[in-house]
Amino acid sequence: MMDGFRIVLVTQDDPFYTSAFFEEFSRVFHLSADVSVPAIIVLRPLNRQSTLDLAREMYRFYGMGDFIRRGLQFCCASAVEIVRPRRRWGLRGALARTALLHVVDINSAESLHLLRTLTPSLIISVAASQIFSREVLSIPRYGCINVHSGKLPEYRGMLPTFWQMLNGEPSATVTVHVMAPKVDDGPIIMERQVPIGSHDTLDTLMKRTKIEAAHMLTEVIEQFRTGTVRLKPMPKEGARYYSFPKPEHVRQFRRMGRRLV
Repeated sequence: MMDGFRIVLVTQDDPFYTSAFFEEFSRVFHLSADVSVPAIIVLRPLNRQSTLDLAREMYRFYGMGDFIRRGLQFCCASAVEIVRPRRRWGLRGALARTALLHVVDINSAESLHLLRTLTPSLIISVAASQIFSREVLSIPRYGCINVHSGKLPEYRGMLPTFWQMLNGEPSATVTVHVMAPKVDDGPIIMERQVPIGSHDTLDTLMKRTKIEAAHMLTEVIEQFRTGTVRLKPMPKEGARYYSFPKPEHVRQFRRMGRRLV
């Protein structure tokens, strides 16, 4: 056991799915005398430079009907953010007083200084929208870990839950792994399966994978804290990288009888 095990979480400003993670994580994660979470660092969604860029991306992905529904949901979440910011994130219990720090570029000199000031033992990426530089990866004593809602290395890249559904997988694999300079690389710590039901939408599946990730990370943190973590090398075979789905992929998804929301 070690003294002063400090955890910093890095995520993105997403009102739909990261909030599901943090609400469940707040419920199941309990601080001990030697564990603290001094900060949650919040990046831009999908690393888009403006709200207009994000809106254009979402319109291309969702189409008119789902885009309007999502827009209304986003407006409601934004209103909650203005009035009660922590309520939108579902922060309570051990995380109720954790600082929410909005950062433009995780790899900037200012961010590196901030991270060093926080002296993290472990940095955890939960849907972080930026690639971590070697400098960021080297700051925590025990490195950086990432939770990825896809089997690795077969489903590297963006929106792995979508691609697993499109490819007809029976389940989505949630993977916790050590981060490396290469995207979605590094030794695997834990894998769990989330079954894909016939009535699942992309929305329901993504929420369920985020909830499962909260439970997995609670266990992984305890393994790091007690020095019992076990690493499995990332497989060399079967690696594939998926980019953000294009409209033709969404049309194929819908032809399969699947829905986004």
